[in-house]
Amino acid sequence: MEVNRHDQESVKCVVVGDAGTGKSRLVCARAYGHTYSKKQLAARHVPTVFAIDEYRNNRIVQERSNCMVDGVAVKLLIWDTFGDHDKDRRYAYENANAVILCYSTHSRQSYDNCRNKWKPEIRKYCPNVPLVLNATQVDLRYAEQDELKKIGIRGHFSNSLNADELLLPEDGRQLAKEIDAAGYYETSMINNYGVNQLFENAVRMALVQRRKLRFWNSQLRQVLKPQAQKPYLLPKRSLPNVSAETSTYWSDIKSTVGNPDYADIQFIVRGTVIYAHNIILCAAWPRFHDLVKAVGIINKYNRTDSDQISLENTITGLKFLYYKKNCQQNSYIRKNLSADHIVFTVDQRITLRAFWKMLEYLYSCQLEKNLERDLLIELHIAADILSLDGLQVILANLADGKPYKNAVITDDARQKFIARMKMLYTSDHFQVSIAPDATFEAGDTIIPINRVLVTCRCDVLAAMFSGSFLESGEQHAKLPGICKDTLLSFLEYLYTDECELKSDFALEVLVLANQFCLSRLVSICESFMAEELREIDSDYDLRNWAVNKNVIHLLRIAEMHNAFNLHACCVAYISNNYLEIQRQHSKFFRESIDYLTQKKIEEERWPPSWYSAELQMYEKEYGKRNQDIDKQSVKKRRQKRRLFNVRH
Repeated sequence: MEVNRHDQESVKCVVVGDAGTGKSRLVCARAYGHTYSKKQLAARHVPTVFAIDEYRNNRIVQERSNCMVDGVAVKLLIWDTFGDHDKDRRYAYENANAVILCYSTHSRQSYDNCRNKWKPEIRKYCPNVPLVLNATQVDLRYAEQDELKKIGIRGHFSNSLNADELLLPEDGRQLAKEIDAAGYYETSMINNYGVNQLFENAVRMALVQRRKLRFWNSQLRQVLKPQAQKPYLLPKRSLPNVSAETSTYWSDIKSTVGNPDYADIQFIVRGTVIYAHNIILCAAWPRFHDLVKAVGIINKYNRTDSDQISLENTITGLKFLYYKKNCQQNSYIRKNLSADHIVFTVDQRITLRAFWKMLEYLYSCQLEKNLERDLLIELHIAADILSLDGLQVILANLADGKPYKNAVITDDARQKFIARMKMLYTSDHFQVSIAPDATFEAGDTIIPINRVLVTCRCDVLAAMFSGSFLESGEQHAKLPGICKDTLLSFLEYLYTDECELKSDFALEVLVLANQFCLSRLVSICESFMAEELREIDSDYDLRNWAVNKNVIHLLRIAEMHNAFNLHACCVAYISNNYLEIQRQHSKFFRESIDYLTQKKIEEERWPPSWYSAELQMYEKEYGKRNQDIDKQSVKKRRQKRRLFNVRH
């Protein structure tokens, strides 16, 4: 049961404003103590109203309605209203002690309606009641719309949100003067910023107004003037998330199936020659790797070109035929074929199309779902003869009508393929096991490569080795100005689609990737450096004079080398630390960054320029208020001193 104290002041506060400005959430935040997530606040607007019956039926609302303001016990009754039900609002205005008029910082229409619609209505029903202007949703003033879209939400005003439509505190203060509001305050439901302060000052205004009629009431004399509100400091913008582009690794590798360019393996299948590539088959098929390594070791001591070599087969269905040297001087062979070929004959039970499909599986670690029944049978025979266990399991799943099980098998096979490719590339014996057919020279280091891999993964290198470039007639390419670690990381990406980067040379890898038009490698480098920037931005101890200068330099390089995502991260970092960087490197900032980028940084700077102005105004008002309080306390002490100094 609700019990009122005899000295308790009852204050009725009516909240009005356009629909969708957040009135009901504002009331619930004060009445219930609710907080809201960004997803809840940005969801599409559904008209609601806070029922006044809650003050009788809800214990939490009853308890929170009782408060102390400047030592005065207050019973606060908040009345919510529908923004679009004109005929019902006049009942809410009856006996109101304060009116809070809300507009959204995202809606110019709700702002204009405060002047054109709401002020006349309020003054019609409440001519002498204090009016408080409230700007809601200030947390969304600089909301990132991309972030809202990612989590699948769309706000009430986010459909046509432009920078020119954002309403700043100076706009609200100007409107407060125009409508003769007693105060201007801002609120946010994200962290309930300003909610208690808004209603507390609305109560102060109501009590100050009441004091004019009840001037003899001693407790009303201690009510202070409405307090100034400290401006809402927007949190720093998070740096953009940078993710790597979608990989084309497996389609690149699969495109080389049967291609004679740079082939070093020949399979004779029922009289037809099929070309293949040693490095790819060794990564996909460990038993074939063992077989080819044995063949290479034998040939090392037996240099006959076409003699049959006795070798115990390690793979049933494949018979080593001979080791052939390509000694022709034909330009096409010299440019596009490897020097040596290992020739195998394939078991006659394996059909040509089954062997071709098997090669596609080995090159991509994946098998199509919709294959002809006859081809599946032929593939099953080939997999059984060649002891391809993974292919046998995939075929069994297709036969059982469970193709969904093959996704896990494919992922596992691809992980093993990448691991073996990395092992083969870094192996001390890779000249025997993967037979490099060209070299790169970086400084004093010569690194052997496999042209089939670097050309299928990079169009620029493909043109370099096959077009009218100097390197096309040679098996050696010089890359001046590139250090060994940079080149090794570059080749690691070409071979494995992965790249282990370090801070020392990540930028050099990005520059090299851009030179060779590898956009995915550029994005991998961007993601790595963006993560480092994010870590520095969040930790003050990691930021220093040199780091901030390097970020400005990094922004220039990112712009030069088409690293647009990294450029955006640098802009965000400089914006977040604008004052610090301006203090340290103002001249370098102006000389190094173009005008448009500087303008963008200044627009997105943290804290915003308007915040600094608002903070100065608040500190000035806060200082005046403290002086008034000090004067009032001194006056009370003097009055007490006079009281005790009275002579009887």
